[in-house]
Amino acid sequence: MHQASGPVRSVPGIVTDDAAGRVTFRLVQADPDFLYKLGLPLAVPAPPGAPSHIIGRAPFLPGTGPYMISQFRPGKSFTLVRNPYFRQWSYAAQPAGYPSVIRYEQVKSQSAQESAVIAGRADLASLEEGDLQSLAIQYPARVFFFPKEGTNYASLNTRLPPFTNLKARQAVNYAIDRARILQLFHLAAGQATVTCQMLPPGFPGYQGYCPYTTGAGDGAWHGPDMEQARRLVRESGTRNMPVTVWSPDVRAGKAAGAYLVGLLDDLGYRARLHAVSLDQFSAGIYNPRRKIQVSIGTGWGADYPAPWGFFGPILSCQSADWPGTLNTSVGKTSKFAILSPPG
Repeated sequence: MHQASGPVRSVPGIVTDDAAGRVTFRLVQADPDFLYKLGLPLAVPAPPGAPSHIIGRAPFLPGTGPYMISQFRPGKSFTLVRNPYFRQWSYAAQPAGYPSVIRYEQVKSQSAQESAVIAGRADLASLEEGDLQSLAIQYPARVFFFPKEGTNYASLNTRLPPFTNLKARQAVNYAIDRARILQLFHLAAGQATVTCQMLPPGFPGYQGYCPYTTGAGDGAWHGPDMEQARRLVRESGTRNMPVTVWSPDVRAGKAAGAYLVGLLDDLGYRARLHAVSLDQFSAGIYNPRRKIQVSIGTGWGADYPAPWGFFGPILSCQSADWPGTLNTSVGKTSKFAILSPPG
């Protein structure tokens, strides 16, 4: 970046020039994704004296947007109203917005979300599960699809047996039926694609590569190879070891977890399912003291269209905050839908 000129005020790594309206960031090393990161919602100006740690529910930091929070009920809802101090300076950069009040309500059941919108009790619902194609056929003018670039996977803990053994991890990759996982998550044809790697198909930098499959070695997944998987388990010496599979306690998550338990039993392990609430699942998989051997239902979505947004977090999985290195077992590039009200 360029050197600021004129009167400047600075903090380590950042130089500001009020007269020129310029901010210069001095990076320790090159970061090709830096401008993407500046565009994220988390990269916002903070007032002097703002703490560098998570502040929780209150006090809220002052913002500059067209709305402000008027009510917050943890785990239930929050309400946004007009910010009386907001002045629109650029329609393109920071528009004034349309509704006078925006109310978000947490409804865990997707069917309840659909019913509320269809009945006119809610205005919008974001849908990611279920038969979205049928819903689109039933309400063609009210369902809008958007791409969601992300990958879902099974996490194998390389710090705990049996998956400290490379061949045991390879066995799971050969055995898992990725197409079956998509069915269990109720994803329709064209809504998601199987993969054998972290980058989702179609994402910048993606190249098809899948050694864990039957059929031609053309970079695509064609089907599970149970014979190869069983051979690897025998060679690993890990047969009959107990394995506990963690999954979120929702319909699709439990179904995928039960499928993985059956698969591990078929490979010669003694597996069981441990389904917990979404909150417990999210907290548990990041807690090394939980000693989770396997989890399914984990996913990673792209913040911006660059490969490092996937590889950076995965490479950091060796940290003490993660139970083990991830071994991709099933992935998808999916779409989500927004259901709008009548009229």
